[in-house]
Amino acid sequence: MKIKWNTSQGFTLIEVIITIVIASILGTLAYQYMGSSLVRSSEPIFRLQKSFKLHEVAENITADYNKNYRDKDDLSGLRTNIGAVSSTPKSNSYGDYSVVYNDYVQDLVANSDNSPGSETDPTKQKLLKVTIKNEENTITMLFISF
Repeated sequence: MKIKWNTSQGFTLIEVIITIVIASILGTLAYQYMGSSLVRSSEPIFRLQKSFKLHEVAENITADYNKNYRDKDDLSGLRTNIGAVSSTPKSNSYGDYSVVYNDYVQDLVANSDNSPGSETDPTKQKLLKVTIKNEENTITMLFISF
């Protein structure tokens, strides 16, 4: 009695091993090529989130100005609420930010003939310049009292 082996029913062990080795080599090459792009693809999203948070702080400060200080002669309350210049981040009702600059700026007024005039009276500060930042972004705002 002769036994015949049917060789068309599957793969040999050598064929399976070679296929796994080739697939792992190609997978390793693809991971090295695309790995850094996959890992770093979320960085722009995090930067955008930080930018939006800083814009939200600026909107909160502007809303406070419009509600409480727009029609007043004195911006000292807004200046106090924003806080002093500090390199450490602070958190208050406006949000999380660091103050880079928070001081009055001398503005020029026009004379009756619309030519540039003299500097304003230093006792009446009319223009408040505020610069805030987070880790990467900076925003500068100007507030005026009437």
